[in-house]
Amino acid sequence: MIKTLTSEDGKLYFEFDTTRWSLVEAYDTLPDVQKFSDSKIDFIGLLDNDKLFLIEVKNFRNRPQATSDSLIKKLQPDDQSKHDPKNQPVIKEVVESVKDSLLFMALSSRYVVENSTLWTQFQQLLMESNTKIFTIFCLETDADYLPKIDAQKLTIYKGLMMKRLKASLNNLCTDVFIVDSTNLLMLPALYIRYLK
Repeated sequence: MIKTLTSEDGKLYFEFDTTRWSLVEAYDTLPDVQKFSDSKIDFIGLLDNDKLFLIEVKNFRNRPQATSDSLIKKLQPDDQSKHDPKNQPVIKEVVESVKDSLLFMALSSRYVVENSTLWTQFQQLLMESNTKIFTIFCLETDADYLPKIDAQKLTIYKGLMMKRLKASLNNLCTDVFIVDSTNLLMLPALYIRYLK
């Protein structure tokens, strides 16, 4: 059986084969998460009972011309930042979402939650030594904004994002994948579709 989740704007489809994914949730819409957590990832899934996937979607396609500057600012390294000048603003957002989501899962027993069974399952997964944690960062952009984002520069930005995201999440023991329409993740039980 296939379970489908879509991004907020409905342009990215995630199809999970539930014969291998024992748990798939739109994390940021869970009532407990909305009530207690500020920064949150989009989706969470458990593959083959020992691989916990955190999926964050940033879809910058088809944005109005007026917002193109904000996109470029999100992708460029923040040279003015005193705290972490190497990270692009979009990477800072993803790192915060992953950290806060893992922290909430680990500490959820301290809250009065509606779905204690789900949160107990997450806590057990995080405590087990054989559980592997992965972050999938789905980034989609248009290269046609005005001013245009140079394709070569965009490739450099994406490479820097991968490097910085891996470095920033390394202490959380999470492997990182960056996915876009030209570089789809090759998991046999997950299919990601980008609508034009």
